[in-house]
Amino acid sequence: MTLAIVCGTPEPGRDGIGDHSRLLAAALKARGVPAVLVGMSDGIIGTGTHQERQEALGQTIEVLRLSRQRPLAERIPDAIRFLDSVGAHHLLFAFVVYDYGQRGIMWQASRLLPRVAAGRTASILFHETWIGEEDGAGPYVRSIGKMQRWMVKRFVRTLHPARTYTTNAAYRAMLGQIGIDAQIVPHFGNVPPGTQNAASWLPAELAAAGFDVGPGGLDGLYLVGLFGALYPGLDIPSLLPMLDAAARKTGRRLCIVAIGRMGGRLSEWQAWRQKHGVLYGLVTVGERSPDMISQFINSLDLAIAATSLAQIGKSGTAAAFLEHGIPTLVPVETTHYRFFPDETVGLPESFLRVTPDIVDRLAAIKRGPQRHLLDALADRLAVDLRDQ
Repeated sequence: MTLAIVCGTPEPGRDGIGDHSRLLAAALKARGVPAVLVGMSDGIIGTGTHQERQEALGQTIEVLRLSRQRPLAERIPDAIRFLDSVGAHHLLFAFVVYDYGQRGIMWQASRLLPRVAAGRTASILFHETWIGEEDGAGPYVRSIGKMQRWMVKRFVRTLHPARTYTTNAAYRAMLGQIGIDAQIVPHFGNVPPGTQNAASWLPAELAAAGFDVGPGGLDGLYLVGLFGALYPGLDIPSLLPMLDAAARKTGRRLCIVAIGRMGGRLSEWQAWRQKHGVLYGLVTVGERSPDMISQFINSLDLAIAATSLAQIGKSGTAAAFLEHGIPTLVPVETTHYRFFPDETVGLPESFLRVTPDIVDRLAAIKRGPQRHLLDALADRLAVDLRDQ
């Protein structure tokens, strides 16, 4: 049975859901399940249609890319022809509302997109749902979210999926509010865990940034790391006293390092570095290859999740920390969802909230074994596909 994973933009390194879909397709192919990608709303390729092959995990993936600049009604026949040519029997929609309409209002897509699956079985993996369910959301955001929610419901009812999945308890609760019973599946990061650390290159990067690594190299540092965008609510300076105290309890010096694209808060990070960098590093090493990011994560004593507690289950960055076995601090308590009172549901033991005893807990916690959540998800989907 050939599986087609339908996502938005499958350009490598440009879209997290596209990268997730590619790795999942490769893992399924390694399990004997033929898998292809369909980029139904590609924002990179311009105005045309492009077919190519992409590589992941030693597997070659056939990919169809359809420009979002073309009307959806024109893209659908091209997608169907491709699916026929590869013998696709089942479609998995890697779903985000913003792939299919301005402000995520998928007026046409909620009605037309299910036509891609005509004559085939289908399922949905909700990477995101809709906005406006947060405490304190304003009237405009709530009105947009209400329209998104209605479109999601229409899309699901029209598609009649064999199964519906999501990655976290918050989204499962949201979907349950509109009668959709979604099963929670493992959420893996886009950085496969490796075995090496960053000892061969990170000390030189820190020294070049003006941080005194000291004679012990990384072994003399209590290394705290961030990966990717800094979301609202994360205030690094407020964490420095507890992190410094935890480092001292371990007999080492605190050094904070970030890797990857920081997004719109880079200027704030630079201001923090200007004030605190001499003592605590606050160095950013920029974008790196997945192998180097894995080496970086493997070198950490502690990671900091930039995502809020209620949203931690959807974070690919948090998943990468979990897969590498790194203890992770979750300092951002907001956003809260009105219908989801227990935000600790499903929180891994290695993920720590800021509590009165946090310094002792940080000093005592050890890294755990690596986990391969991509394998767990691929195994689950392979079984479900056989049961279709």
